[in-house]
Amino acid sequence: MQNNSPTSANLPSVSILIPTFNGRHLLEECLPTLAHLDYPRDLLQTVVFDNGSSDGTSDFLRSKYPDVVILRSEENLFFAPAINRAVQEAQTEVVAFLNNDMKVQSDWLEKLVNPLCTGQADCVASTILDWEGRNYQFVGGGINFLGQGFEHGGSLETTTPEAKPLLFACGGAMAVRRSLFLEAGAFDEDYRLLYEDVDFGWRLNLMGYRVVLSPLARVFHRAHASVSRMDVMNRVRILERNALFTLIKNYQPSVLENVLPVALLLAERRAMVFTDVANKVPLHEKITRLVTRRGRFKHKGEAIHAALDDVACHYPVLLRKRTSIQDRRRVSDDRIFPLFCDSMRVWAYENDDYRILEQKGYPELLSQLCSHAMDSA
Repeated sequence: MQNNSPTSANLPSVSILIPTFNGRHLLEECLPTLAHLDYPRDLLQTVVFDNGSSDGTSDFLRSKYPDVVILRSEENLFFAPAINRAVQEAQTEVVAFLNNDMKVQSDWLEKLVNPLCTGQADCVASTILDWEGRNYQFVGGGINFLGQGFEHGGSLETTTPEAKPLLFACGGAMAVRRSLFLEAGAFDEDYRLLYEDVDFGWRLNLMGYRVVLSPLARVFHRAHASVSRMDVMNRVRILERNALFTLIKNYQPSVLENVLPVALLLAERRAMVFTDVANKVPLHEKITRLVTRRGRFKHKGEAIHAALDDVACHYPVLLRKRTSIQDRRRVSDDRIFPLFCDSMRVWAYENDDYRILEQKGYPELLSQLCSHAMDSA
C-alpha cells in the first residue's frame, strides 16, 4: 500500500494561531500539549493573540513560554479580527487556528497538514472530541437554507469520522495555506465571532477549493469554556445576524431572490413567537431574567429584532462584499447544496424552543423554502 504521508523534508512551515481573552487558565492546559507535537521545531511557530486580557496572560506567556510569539490588542477584537491580524503577522506557508480551550494529540498537526501536502484538500478540519475523549463534537457540519450552521458529532461507538468533503471547517481547529486564506478574503470581521468559519468555508467551495475533514487529526475541546461567558441573548443576536450575512453574500442570484425574502419573514416569525412566549412568563421570572441578562435584551424576540436591524444597517456593505465574492464564483449552488447536509433542519436554541416553533408550523415553511431554493439553483 502506498504511503501518502508527507516526509519531514516536504512538510510545510506552520504557525499555530491561538486567540485568547482572559483565558490564561485555559492556555495552561493547551500549550503543554503543543510542546509535545511530533513536528519539526524549525518549521513550527506558536502565536497567541491576547485580545485585551486583564488576567496576566501576556506576562504568564513571557515567563513560562518565551518561545511563544505574543500579539496583543488593548481591547477585545473578538475571534475573527484576532485571527486575521495574526495571519497577517505570520510568515509561514500554513496557518492553523486553535481555540484556547483545546488540547491536541502529539500527531495532530502532521495529520492536519497531510491533506494539504498531498493535494487532497485546500482547507482541513480537525476531528474534535470532548475533553475526556468520550464523544465526538465535530466530524463535519452543515447548514440549513437560512444559513444557520450545525456541527455533527456523536458517540465513539456509533460515529466513524471519514475523510470527506465539507462545506466548512470548524474555525477552532483547522488549517489552510496562508496565501489562500488571504486570497479568499480571510474571515469577515463584521461577524466578530460565530459563523465566520461557515462563511469562509462556503466561500472556498464556491471558488472551487476543497474543504476536507482529517479523521486522525484529533483535538479535545473543553466545551463552551470561552463562549459560555457571552450574554445568552447577545449570542442569539449574533447567530441570527451572521446567518443572514452569510446567505446574503454567498448564494447565487437566482437562489438568493427566492431565499432572502422567506429568511427575513421567518426571522420575524421567530421573533414574534419568542416575544409571545416571553410575555406569558410569570412576572417574578421576568424580573429574574432581566437581572441576570443585565437588561440588554429581555427575550429572544428582542435579540432577533436587533439582528434584523444589524442586517439593515450593514446591507450596503454586504452587497459590496457579495459582488466581490460572486465575481470569483467557479461552482454553482446546485453542486454546493449536497454539502449543506442540514438544509431541512430547524434551528433550536433549546428543546422547548424547538417544540414551540414546531407547533407554529415552522418546519413546513422551511420545507417550502428548501424546495424553492433547490428549484432555482
